[in-house]
Amino acid sequence: MNTEVFERIADLGVVPVLCPPSADDAEPLVDAFCKGGVPAFEVILRKPCALEVIRRVHAAFPQVALGAGTVFTKEQVDAAKAAGASYIVSPGFDTELCKYCEEQELPYLPGCVTASEMTTAYVKYGLRHLKFFPAEQMGGTAALTLLHGPFPQAKFVVTGGIGPINMGNYLEKTFVGAMGSSFFAPQNLIVAKDWEKITANCRLAMDISLGFELAHIGINHANEEEALAAAKRFAALFRMPVNPTNSAVFTGTGIENRKAPFHGAKGHIGFFTRSVRRALAYYRKNGVTVLEDSIRKAADGTPESFYLAEEIGGFAVHVMKRPEKKVVEGTK
Repeated sequence: MNTEVFERIADLGVVPVLCPPSADDAEPLVDAFCKGGVPAFEVILRKPCALEVIRRVHAAFPQVALGAGTVFTKEQVDAAKAAGASYIVSPGFDTELCKYCEEQELPYLPGCVTASEMTTAYVKYGLRHLKFFPAEQMGGTAALTLLHGPFPQAKFVVTGGIGPINMGNYLEKTFVGAMGSSFFAPQNLIVAKDWEKITANCRLAMDISLGFELAHIGINHANEEEALAAAKRFAALFRMPVNPTNSAVFTGTGIENRKAPFHGAKGHIGFFTRSVRRALAYYRKNGVTVLEDSIRKAADGTPESFYLAEEIGGFAVHVMKRPEKKVVEGTK
């Protein structure tokens, strides 16, 4: 089964899930999504207009990753495929539906929230993309972290009770492929035809998905002596500790004094991101050149850091996975 569409969604990290009250809203709604940087959309088959929405979106925006959700029957699979759906989503895991989608060469994303369901989908049917729904009600990131352990290659699309406040918690996890939600375009915004607000919601979601944040500044020095002297001077000025490493002398965690010249004429500026994979996809999509030989990966192949080709003000740009924040029990 070709699951390339799920890889495209994972490159975004987010996917709107809803059904417009009228098929006439399909084109302007998805145009708003695309302007917000989210060319993906799951139409839930709960309203009479749902299939017409899929038809219109597929005709006007063939590049969109277009899913049909809340699918229970083979007949619905046939109708969704005929309308132009790119993949099928069901609330739970159905073996017959899984087999039928494979026959129809349609990627299948089933809801799996128990170890038994995941075992069947992952082991018996070889699925590597699963839906975790309803995510918050089923234990959130804590439950999914434990469930993911026996299924290391699984990537989850999480939906249910997720919005701007908590979506970052899920998207920090490397085993979460994407977050689905209706917050992008709630019914009141669609009825009001407030396409600008919907676009703004998509941009906000992408900002959270990427989660760019200043990490540190790296300063190139000619040798270890110069690096140590600079680190000590910063420490004296700003009352920070000096932390030597093999290649640099840090002042606190934010100033990296390199013992020898490295990337960048003057040094480099480091930025954290929630997902290096999504950051790479974002830059490549927008024509920003990445130094491909600078990409560093974890043992499982997950990219962890890279440099951009361009320098800004004499500084190279280093992008890396932000460490997950550890929460101590009894604190927030």
